[in-house]
Amino acid sequence: MHHGDLLTVSGTLLPQEGSSVATEVTPLSASAALTTFQNARRESGAVVSAILELNLCYELQSSSALTLIPSWCITTDTVNYYVNCISGSVTSAK
Repeated sequence: MHHGDLLTVSGTLLPQEGSSVATEVTPLSASAALTTFQNARRESGAVVSAILELNLCYELQSSSALTLIPSWCITTDTVNYYVNCISGSVTSAK
């Protein structure tokens, strides 16, 4: 950690403009997210001994515009993983 690093952010931001997920899309359930995570973990060979927590969250995706993606945060004994509730993609905290 370096002096001046941003560690946490909390609060509510209501943007002037935004878009929502299509209503015909059914988000992944907790059990589906865990299954997706386990499949991705096996394919990547990631070493995980224990899943400690499972929570709904928003993952910040930065591209040309910042986007909050509804996700499941899977806290493990090694690193946190995020399972996108819509696409099912799995990423790890860096």
